[in-house]
Amino acid sequence: MRPTSARSNGAAAARAIRAGCDVLLACQNPAHQLEAREALIRAGEKQSELRSRIGESAARLRALKVRAGKAR
Repeated sequence: MRPTSARSNGAAAARAIRAGCDVLLACQNPAHQLEAREALIRAGEKQSELRSRIGESAARLRALKVRAGKAR
C-alpha cells in the first residue's frame, strides 16, 4: 500500500505509528525514509501521545532483538 502522494509519506508514517505499527517499511526511495523520520521527529516533539507510542514501539523492538540474540 502506498501513500497517495510523495508529500504524504511523513503523515502516513505518523498515522501508522499512532495506529499501532511498530515497524515502517519505506525502502524504495531513501528520500521517503528521511521524510518519514523527520515527520516522526517533528510530530513527536509536538505530541506527547505519539512520543509515548514511539517509545513503546522501540521497547518492543529492543526486547525482540534481545530474544533473537541480535541486541547491540
